Amino acid sequence: MLNCRQLNSTVAVVSVLGVATTVTSMLPAQAAQIIYSSSGDVSGINGLIVDGISYEVSFQFDTFTNVFGTPNSSNFDEPTFWGNQQAAQTAANSIVSLLNSQEPIPRRINSISSVLIPYRSIIASNKSTFITNKIGNFIRFRWDNYRGNSQDIEVLDFGKQNYAVFRPIVAQTSVTEPGVLLGLVGSVSFLGLSHWRKQLFQ
Repeated sequence: MLNCRQLNSTVAVVSVLGVATTVTSMLPAQAAQIIYSSSGDVSGINGLIVDGISYEVSFQFDTFTNVFGTPNSSNFDEPTFWGNQQAAQTAANSIVSLLNSQEPIPRRINSISSVLIPYRSIIASNKSTFITNKIGNFIRFRWDNYRGNSQDIEVLDFGKQNYAVFRPIVAQTSVTEPGVLLGLVGSVSFLGLSHWRKQLFQ
């Protein structure tokens, strides 16, 4: 029969193995990765984290209505941060920080030196619709997040712009492989048997 010291040793081993399994399944997500085109321009970002959510970011050069549709209509594919200026600003700052951390710092996204992150629309008195955006722009070999109405109001169909499109990455639940479970059970059983045999021959 196992004494308290041997029992505690076995339990400790089981606990350590359990913690190791838990830590393995809870490893942090990989850092955001910039995707480059053959020309060396940024074409996308994988794993950009904004407010605790990981996104796949693609950049589309087109009119707002072609990318997202028309606000308040059935065909509107609402931008991720629509109605949330603070989150749009956080997203812009995250992209700026990521771009500026590269060596060398990339100069263009989709062959363009700026990118827009839509977060709301304004219906003007003349019934024309404007879209307000957060803008990440390239200047003096570094990227910055511009603010101010003179720089972040665009007419919906005024012309093509470079838009950031965010798609949440669905996290996959970590499942321990059957072989790993069998290995853990076998290891614990072996340790228990070893303690038992030592007790018999003492």
